Amino acid sequence: MKGARRCYLIVPLLALTFVVAGCALHSGRTDRAAARHLVSVYRVSGLLAQAAPAVSGSLNRNLPQTVALDRRQQVDRRVNRAFAPSPLVEQTIRRLAKSARDQGRARDLARAAGWLDKPLARRMIALQREVGQPGFARGFKQFTDKPAGHQRKRRLRTVDQLARDMRLADLQTRFNVTLLGAMIRARNLALGPSGRVDETQIQRILSNTRKGLRRKLEQQLPLMLLYVYRAVGTDTLERYAALQHRSAMVWVNATLVQCIGKTLEAAGRSIPEASKTKDL
Repeated sequence: MKGARRCYLIVPLLALTFVVAGCALHSGRTDRAAARHLVSVYRVSGLLAQAAPAVSGSLNRNLPQTVALDRRQQVDRRVNRAFAPSPLVEQTIRRLAKSARDQGRARDLARAAGWLDKPLARRMIALQREVGQPGFARGFKQFTDKPAGHQRKRRLRTVDQLARDMRLADLQTRFNVTLLGAMIRARNLALGPSGRVDETQIQRILSNTRKGLRRKLEQQLPLMLLYVYRAVGTDTLERYAALQHRSAMVWVNATLVQCIGKTLEAAGRSIPEASKTKDL
């Protein structure tokens, strides 16, 4: 598949925009309600809403011009059904609630939601909205071009741990690689047997992409956080990092990434193979 290894489907880094929902979580709520609150706090719906456009856009760029318009549209409809945002959100909530029940972590869901409603978390979460805004790339480059002093190195160590605890590289890698796989399978569907990429090739492409993308993200994401929090005092930054380092937060962040990944993988697998499809 020509160019397949270049198709990283990169969405804006830190695309999981963290916006506090502004409502407290009461202890009497169910596991499902707690999971729903966490998904709302982390604006998972905004991330999942990017899936269908990302797959469709990449698919259109990777289909030969010889593919007829009606065939493109049929496959595009399948992609949009598979990655419809509302069902993806509900499936993520169900998976998160089930994980909490199965692992005895229901209290951690409630604790994490409560901590994210505090002023410190609200402030730090709101600052992440700067990513992707006009002028961000230029300002970020200017910031990283400056020599790093002792204080900046100390802060970088803090945000490096913060990025790990929030599983940001895991999230971005899994999101992009999963959607790349979905795009290749949708391409198979559009082209039919003559243009298929077999499963062995798909897995090789995904493995190569996963390794390269993860290395890049692990280097870049801490620097992006460092820039986003440039006006935040070191003590405040370290308090927020300590909050995200609590065991309940670490579990919630890791489990949420797993639930998002499983939901997207299931959606991608729901796109049928060309050889099994009768209406294309």
